[in-house]
Amino acid sequence: MLHPLMPFITEEIWQRVGPLAGHGGPTLMLEPYPRAAEFPADPEAERKVAALKAVVLAIRQIRGELDVPHSRATPVFVRSDRDGDAEAIAALAGTIARVGNLESVTVVASEAELPPCAIAIVDGRTVLAPFARLVDDVGAEIARLEKRRARAGQERDRCAAKLGNASFVANAPAEVVAQERERLGDFERQVQQLGEQLRRLAALESPGAGA
Repeated sequence: MLHPLMPFITEEIWQRVGPLAGHGGPTLMLEPYPRAAEFPADPEAERKVAALKAVVLAIRQIRGELDVPHSRATPVFVRSDRDGDAEAIAALAGTIARVGNLESVTVVASEAELPPCAIAIVDGRTVLAPFARLVDDVGAEIARLEKRRARAGQERDRCAAKLGNASFVANAPAEVVAQERERLGDFERQVQQLGEQLRRLAALESPGAGA
């Protein structure tokens, strides 16, 4: 499907992968264009890919919030009540680790026995990464996150005030109102997520934390 857009790259991939997939032929240019009927739905594969995407997105979110570079590897722990997730994540642990630059990916039933962790929840999957592998200066990180939460809170309040203006809601184009509501939801999630990271970081400074 990508061949009309990037023929040189897809031809190179075809020459290497085609024979492994049981497809012959001298060139991809002479192959028939794919049809949807040739690729029946695969719910199991979709479930596995959804789990992979959620874990990778969550660790990226954690790194982004804590300003941690992708180059810093860390173990992660995943908790999910979704049917089939434990098996899917365990089967794809190596792939998830390579894509996310992770030392390991472990499925857990609870976080009771884990060290203090940063947290992100994506599509019902809870992903946790030890603060000790992400944060060098807890006090400085708390101060930085408090500023980020305050900024997100201010933006949230601006959106809420705009949506609370009956004249704006009545006269603005529907797509503008919808966009503003989406922004409000995003800022609310940011405030909540940053608040949870702050709560967990604050526990590290408490006597006996992590014991």
